Amino acid sequence: MQDDFQTREWADHHAAFSAGVDKLIRNVATAFASLNRQQFDAPWKREPTRRPARPGVRCG
Repeated sequence: MQDDFQTREWADHHAAFSAGVDKLIRNVATAFASLNRQQFDAPWKREPTRRPARPGVRCG
């Protein structure tokens, strides 16, 4: 067989290769989910993130 020398390498490293591809796909999916949240965010549905003003503290 012409490519038989590659068989042993594949047998030794296919688990690491598959794990790397899986990690890449998960990272890409996470990035797209984040972009989707940012693009289609409805600001009127979010809870305000501002802290209430402290009594006795003046700005400016």
